[in-house]
Amino acid sequence: GGRGSARPTAATAARQSTDWAGKLSALTAEEQHRTLLDLVRTHAAAVLGHAGTDAVRADAPFQDLGFDSLTAVELRNRLSAATGLRLPATFIFRHPTPSAIAEELRTQLCPVGADPSAPLFGELDKLETVIAGHTHDEDTRGRLVARLQSLLWRLDDTASGAGDTDGDAADSEDRDLESASDDELFELIDRELPS
Repeated sequence: GGRGSARPTAATAARQSTDWAGKLSALTAEEQHRTLLDLVRTHAAAVLGHAGTDAVRADAPFQDLGFDSLTAVELRNRLSAATGLRLPATFIFRHPTPSAIAEELRTQLCPVGADPSAPLFGELDKLETVIAGHTHDEDTRGRLVARLQSLLWRLDDTASGAGDTDGDAADSEDRDLESASDDELFELIDRELPS
């Protein structure tokens, strides 16, 4: 491991940045800031050799906390590796407190105007990976198909405005469909579809 081994590869950095953006997108701005502030304080404490983050106050200038140019670069490297962002060597001194750094990280990881549906598609990607990564017996596959079809029907009903106004009744019907036997489903189809 030479000097370059501590830096993430471009692919790893992009994945980490995307992971953070996904995690943060589900949070309010305040929660995003708090989450990133915890990250900054944790790494700052580690660089300074502190066991916990208590000594690293959010509003304390890094110089007052004991940072010099070498420890500032080490903190920058740790934050770059953790977030996948490419941060300049002067990053710590341009944003002189843990709180200021957390806010700058938030700005870079959660740009204004970002696609609000990105986290939803990220979750769908995870679900697809989980389903594809397992072998399924016929019963399990049938139950998965029924659940996914039910979800699609609800999504389609919501989009068309044809959704049932009584959510409890719809949920009850969905549960009934999920637990129905093949014979019960065929009977329902025969009853619902015109001959």
